[in-house]
Amino acid sequence: MEMLIERFITAKLSEGKQPKTCHDYAYCLHEYVKYLHSNNIAHPDKESIQKFLLYKAPTVSKFRLRNYWVSLKSFYTWADDENLIDINPTLKVRPPKTPKRAIRIYTKHEIILMLSACKSDRDRFIITVYLKTGMRASELLSLHRDDFDMETGTLIVHGKGDKYRPVPFGGEVSQSLELLADDVRNLSYSGMRDMVKRTCKQAGVKYRSPHTLRHTFACDYLLAGGSPLALKKILGHTTMTMVNYYTEWVADIVAAQDYHKLFGLPGEKRLDLSD
Repeated sequence: MEMLIERFITAKLSEGKQPKTCHDYAYCLHEYVKYLHSNNIAHPDKESIQKFLLYKAPTVSKFRLRNYWVSLKSFYTWADDENLIDINPTLKVRPPKTPKRAIRIYTKHEIILMLSACKSDRDRFIITVYLKTGMRASELLSLHRDDFDMETGTLIVHGKGDKYRPVPFGGEVSQSLELLADDVRNLSYSGMRDMVKRTCKQAGVKYRSPHTLRHTFACDYLLAGGSPLALKKILGHTTMTMVNYYTEWVADIVAAQDYHKLFGLPGEKRLDLSD
């Protein structure tokens, strides 16, 4: 089975899967192989998959457990397509349920503080691009000034799986573009993460991951009246699943705002419905 896993990883890399994703596939599959060997399972079936997931459940998060399921599903689907197995044992194994992730964003006040606390134009440029385009960290760090079309106000983003997509930009992003776009390419992800952490500390803002800036863009875009379908294209998602999380978050915010317009904030009085 080890040889099949190597062939599977090679196939996924050739399809354009990110090395990080393939590394995670390999780790999960090798853990699975260890389990099979320790339990003397020569011909795994549906029950074997289920028991493996039950075995891992107490030691990993629900999100990580789902990653194990995804790795097994992808591996056996590939092996089935290649006619390397007679039956795909994952066909009727349902994915582990995962809790709904709470979306965290930076508030407008926090953003003002962060931008004011930036130690360089490059740091301010990075945070601004995040907030105005919603691109991923890997996409932002691979930017080149040639990717920007000043006439159309769009840039070409090199996204996940070697897919390219146009992303609109403007305003503050274009103002410092010529000077700083190439400087960003010299920064690693850990360097950018440390920069955001340092900026938050300087600004007195609770640190959240750089990816929170992407969430902030998405929520602000929808709150401003942007189309969920257009947001899906801008963010580079293949499905509406994540966008639906954003739309639910926005619906909760709008509902709270409408409520407070009627009844006021705690301690305020706006509307008396007692009569």
